[in-house]
Parts: sequence; structure tokens; C-alpha cells
Amino acid sequence: MVRYPDCKSVQQIVEKEISLNLHVLSGGNGEKYGHKPGDPLYKYESGTPSSKITRILAARTILRLLYFLTLLTHLLKNIRQYPEELMSNIALKSYKDSIEQFHTGVLREAIKAALMTVPTREEFMKNMFGAVDKKAFYDILASILKPLATLVARVWKYYQEKKLTSLE
Repeated sequence: MVRYPDCKSVQQIVEKEISLNLHVLSGGNGEKYGHKPGDPLYKYESGTPSSKITRILAARTILRLLYFLTLLTHLLKNIRQYPEELMSNIALKSYKDSIEQFHTGVLREAIKAALMTVPTREEFMKNMFGAVDKKAFYDILASILKPLATLVARVWKYYQEKKLTSLE
């Protein structure tokens, strides 16, 4: 939040990042969009070739992060919902229910093969939260899941409204 002191929520930061970068697609100039000489975006918009290499379009980066957060949301929900199921099955179900649709056939099969190698639930618990008992683990998941699901839903809604859901 230090980068954007005027932003009071993650949603506002996402919107700010996207708005600062969408104009690049239409060739906007730096000062028109509030950038001053010396800002990385100003250089890019002014046509400095070297800045194109280091330029990251925030909208695409956030979309990739959104794919991951969507998968994570499904994974945490399914871990809670199916306490006796193998983690590999939970990971596979979570992938299929969340982001499989965004991948090509070859990538889907590679990901499915990789998901068969996920650690056990106990290893996952230990790696994520250290030495906690099962009840504490599920309590932590419950406390994470609702705000995470809310954030993911809001960002997806924003991306759909702005027609930003494609990486093409």
C-alpha cells in the first residue's frame, strides 16, 4: 500500500495498476496519463526501446496471479470439504474446477501428471503452517478462505467487466 497511499484496499490497488497500464495498448503518452519524465512508464510511452524489455503489463500479470488465486481458493475449499480424500485427488479436482479451461490440451495433461505428485495432507499442513494439529489447520483454512474467495470473485468481476480475461 506504500506505493499507492491513496488506495485503501487490495481492490483499489488492482484497479490502479490496471488503469496505469491499459493505455499502453493504445499508445498513450506519459504526461497525459499522469507520469512524469523519469518514471519507467513515461520512458516506455515515449518510445525508449530498452524500457520495452523490462516493462511488465500489470493487467496480464494480475490475471496470471488471479489464475493462481482461483486454483488456491478451490484447493483450500476442497481440503476442508474432503478431509479424508488424497491430496493428489483434491489437487486434481481443484484444477479441473478452476483453471483447467484456460490451458491447452498438452499443458492440461502435463499439469494433471504433476498434480499426482503433490505431498500428503500432513506434509502440506506442515509446509504451510508448521507443526499444527488438524483442528488448528482447519481453523486457519476457514479464516483464509472467505476473504480469499471474496477477493478472487471481485477481481474476476472487474476483469470480466473490463474484458481483460484473455492473455492474448
